[in-house]
Formats: sequence, structure tokens, C-alpha cells
Amino acid sequence: MERRIRFKNLKDNTVPNPNFPTPPTPTETLEKAFRIAKDMGMQYVYLGNVVDDRNNTYCPNCRTLLIKRGIMEAPKINLKDLNCPECGERINIKGMEWIPL
Repeated sequence: MERRIRFKNLKDNTVPNPNFPTPPTPTETLEKAFRIAKDMGMQYVYLGNVVDDRNNTYCPNCRTLLIKRGIMEAPKINLKDLNCPECGERINIKGMEWIPL
């Protein structure tokens, strides 16, 4: 049985939104969710609105940086035909029609 692994963005809601008037998610909660997802075998988990290396996506095989995300900038994509440029691992990513390679 093929198992589909998707990118999961665990995101802090720091941008004020009058339609969603709740306080921002504590960073500790995001970190706990991140650890749980990784422990469950999810390969492409990343934290949104958190400035550290957990905001990026790495190859699950060789740990090469594949997608570098900044807070207020477009992501930098390092893929070669949906494969890791270093080891050739196939990267199962959705939404590539919006990402110029």
C-alpha cells in the first residue's frame, strides 16, 4: 500500500485577523506538534512563522535543504525535477504548478 506523505505546515497565527480573534498559538505548542508529527514518520513537517531551521524543508534521505522559507519572502526552491539535487530522492510535493523550477 502506497503511503502519501504531504507537507504539513504547523503555523502560528501571529497575523491579526478580526474573523479569528484568538491569541497566537504558543511556540511550545507548535514545537510539541512538530515533534509528534516527526515521531509519527511525517517527512515534510515544517513550522510557519518561526524563524529557525524548522521553517525549512529538508530531504528525508540526505538532509539537503530543499525549500528555504523566510517570514516575509518567497520560498527558495532547491529541487531538480522534483528530486533532491544531491541524492536524487523523489520529493512528493503538491502545488508545484505554482512553483517555478
